[in-house]
Amino acid sequence: MRRRTALVWAAAAVVGIAGGGVAVTELTAPAAGGSTPEDAALPRATATITRGDLVSSTSVDGTLGYSRKRKLNAGASGTLTWIAGSGSTIGRGEKLYAVDGHEVRLMYGTEPMYRELKRGDKGTDVRQLKRNLRELGHNSALADDDAFTAGTEAAVRRWQKEHGLEQTGRIGPGQIAFAPGPVRVQSAGAAVGDRIGPGQHVMTTTSSDRIVELNVKVSEAALAEEGTKVEVELPDGTTTPGTVASVGTTARTGDDPGDKTPGSR
Repeated sequence: MRRRTALVWAAAAVVGIAGGGVAVTELTAPAAGGSTPEDAALPRATATITRGDLVSSTSVDGTLGYSRKRKLNAGASGTLTWIAGSGSTIGRGEKLYAVDGHEVRLMYGTEPMYRELKRGDKGTDVRQLKRNLRELGHNSALADDDAFTAGTEAAVRRWQKEHGLEQTGRIGPGQIAFAPGPVRVQSAGAAVGDRIGPGQHVMTTTSSDRIVELNVKVSEAALAEEGTKVEVELPDGTTTPGTVASVGTTARTGDDPGDKTPGSR
């Protein structure tokens, strides 16, 4: 019995210190009647233990959707003559809607388009405009600063010429709208033929990236840390890799049957 206990303990100790390139001697009990000189001369059997990752997993139902829902408001007065359809994805330089036949196109930026920009203006919106003009190929030499220069004006004129607009060198909410990146049209806030004005809701947009929102038990929160790699099973049965992008910090009581918090239901 002592020998058996010692062997089990020795095996457990090896597993506990397993690491790359560790050679472990096979533990064997002598045959009944003892070992022989021939047995002693035989080489010991060895096995290499490799280092691996411990994996924990759980399955949680979630809601498939899109992030960064926001309202897009009109920048000009007139009749809505065209609007992108629900579900369509709009990228940099593409049409969002049109008022009196004048198209409003998307440019990337976090600050909304709230004024007409012209030579001599300064601000974050000017910097955003210049970055977009560079990306759209209208002047790769524009400085990455917040000054609307003669070079910026020339780039705006080229952009206006490309889209058949009057080449004024000025640009405003009636021509462009800013969003952080490509947008997906979730729904229209107005219909073609409606009269609209500045600040009126035209459409609701989201990001073009798919996300899954889910509720995780507090006891399983360690499995949902930011940056954790996950596998998502889609409604059609296919799977796709994903990464935990954000984790909420608010917990709700009463959702867990095992929750014994006073007052919970």
